[in-house]
Amino acid sequence: MQSTQTFDRARSASRVAPRQIARSKLLILLAAAISFVLSVFLWFTGHENQGIFVGLWVPSILSFGSLMVAGSGGAGRE
Repeated sequence: MQSTQTFDRARSASRVAPRQIARSKLLILLAAAISFVLSVFLWFTGHENQGIFVGLWVPSILSFGSLMVAGSGGAGRE
């Protein structure tokens, strides 16, 4: 009985709350959107190279975010 309770506590402690996952997803998407808007702004203000450089951040941010969310057990599977 004791080992079952310990296992249940460890399993519930390792899961991340759905509210935290939703907040993480929002922050990741916000960072990617800001990067995209900054990239477009730089491109159209004559700073093409900087715009391309900042534009490359978008897929990197989204990839990093998906790895973090999947690693926390919050990829939508219950």
